[in-house]
Amino acid sequence: MQEILDHAGAGARILDLGCGSGSFRAPQAIVVRVDCKRDGAPPGPLFVQADAARLPFASRSFDVIICNHSLEHFESLKPALREMGRLVRRDGALFVSVPDARTFMDRLYRWLFHGGGHVNLFASAHELEQMLA
Repeated sequence: MQEILDHAGAGARILDLGCGSGSFRAPQAIVVRVDCKRDGAPPGPLFVQADAARLPFASRSFDVIICNHSLEHFESLKPALREMGRLVRRDGALFVSVPDARTFMDRLYRWLFHGGGHVNLFASAHELEQMLA
């Protein structure tokens, strides 16, 4: 993720999707943070409360989309992926990070926290890659 942010450049428009209060800092960029809940989100015009499957932005309006440990929480995964594809510029970048559902730590997390809000389980990097393509 940091490599993408470093190469985004000054003034780049970055969408931090499903971020809660934010998942990174990029002071040189214009970062729009989006989550379905406002809990813990800083007040201000650069936070938008919206469903990832129905985002209120023009097509191709972001240079970078960061989806850092949030896809596993999206109830409407395929529509959200389509929205991400619609919003990122053709020469833009997409960063996605998800927990590996095969690991002991992920299974323990889901057991301890009764799912922890994870409605999508990702156990194959290849399947995730195909889904994103």
